[in-house]
Amino acid sequence: MARTRRFVLNYVGSIANQFFLAGVGLLTTKLVLQWLGEERYGAFRVTQDWLGYLVLLELALGGTLHPMLAKALGRGDPTMVRQTLQAAVRAYFRLGLFALFAGLASALIITRLIPVAPAHAGELRGAWLLAVLGMVFFFPLAPFRPLIEANQRGYWIAGLCSCQGLVIAVLSVLFAWTGWGIFGQSLAMVFGSVWLYGSITWLGTRQYPGVLRGIFKETPDLELRRSLWDLSWPTLVRALCFQIGLMSDTIVIALMLGPVFVVPFFVTQRLISLAQNQLRNISGASWAGMAELHVQGFQDLFNRRLVELTGLVAVLGMAGLAPVVAYNGHFVRWWLGANHYGGDLVTGLAAVNTFLLALFTLWSGCMVGTGHVRLLLPITLISTAINLAASVILVRPLGIAGPLVGTLAAALCTYVWYLPLVLKRVFETKLGPLMCAILVPVLLGLPYVAGLWWIAHNHEPEGWMGLAVEMGSAILLYLALAWWVVLNREKRVELMTRTRALLLGA
Repeated sequence: MARTRRFVLNYVGSIANQFFLAGVGLLTTKLVLQWLGEERYGAFRVTQDWLGYLVLLELALGGTLHPMLAKALGRGDPTMVRQTLQAAVRAYFRLGLFALFAGLASALIITRLIPVAPAHAGELRGAWLLAVLGMVFFFPLAPFRPLIEANQRGYWIAGLCSCQGLVIAVLSVLFAWTGWGIFGQSLAMVFGSVWLYGSITWLGTRQYPGVLRGIFKETPDLELRRSLWDLSWPTLVRALCFQIGLMSDTIVIALMLGPVFVVPFFVTQRLISLAQNQLRNISGASWAGMAELHVQGFQDLFNRRLVELTGLVAVLGMAGLAPVVAYNGHFVRWWLGANHYGGDLVTGLAAVNTFLLALFTLWSGCMVGTGHVRLLLPITLISTAINLAASVILVRPLGIAGPLVGTLAAALCTYVWYLPLVLKRVFETKLGPLMCAILVPVLLGLPYVAGLWWIAHNHEPEGWMGLAVEMGSAILLYLALAWWVVLNREKRVELMTRTRALLLGA
């Protein structure tokens, strides 16, 4: 029950954080876009994606730390936790210097990577340099976030990220209004990072006092350092593939169509991104608990929880994405104008990709969290190659929908069939119950989505309040249908019993 309680706290915290950030973003994006202009706003969005490649120079030590810290915490070994943190901070410090050099060198070509008008080239270069300096400064503090997450205290991170988002939003609007351009947006991000990493480090050092003082005084165990780097390279390859395959769509669009086209691509997926974050948060809230079950040898319980979580992702995915697919056109047109809506094809493709990605994130999170990341490398490399090639080929004939088609093609050719087989091989997961946990909510949801889409395209909601009521009612109606159709009587009774025990603190 303690694991369930921590999962609920982590997930509720993530939901609250994402909805808070989404609300703040909806209020501020229109103002920032108005004062920055579409080209500069699009250039700033692409800058963040390019910065993601620079972050990869941490060589995926964060992904390596998750299973190592989860294992040490699961065994109740505070000495191992402290030594792991110290080894990680030392490694991050050295990698930060390398990232600084690479970031400064890349400033020479940033205007070629992000084509903007000559009048904006100077502020783009300044924004990039500021972002690089801000990122590298906090490199050595990065290990404290995996510590908090591995300790199943992700709700702390959620609260801090909400505060960070508020700081960034307020400063972004202020700097855009005062005419600081792209540089001002980067400055807002740096101030937000000061808050986030400073707070995370404070929390980490409260749990393990003296960890920072001993970093350069104590030499970590050689075997520990080897373990730290042992999973680094496969985790790095996977992170790089993820960055190329899923986070480079705006880069492809900016290079081949221009930064202006990044704006409709980004805003059309704003609501879908909110749903995507909620679904991925299930994996973020559960991976540490699942890793603990695996470390302690509770394999049958591990598989039951995996099937339950898969069903939860499928049900919540259909419930959240159905009204977005139906009403997204109304939302974007009222928010920023019809000229910013990328079309129903972009909405539909993004929704399908989000649903599949949520499942893949949950399944691969179990693999990564238990130290089996190497098994994901071959299919990850193949998927990335398919995705990138298809995106580049299709972006001109299909426009901004091209990269989304590339993502879907890669998923159908690789992860859809490979990940379930790996789960069966590693954890002896039965594929029948796993597939049923997905198919039943999807079969219930497809006609439901079609009906909502027809209603939304033949009916105009009465303002923002009407839109919120209709979308919210659509979510609740699907959840009610899923309660009676997806869950049998035994599952409903079990869920109510567990919920009652959770609320009563039993």
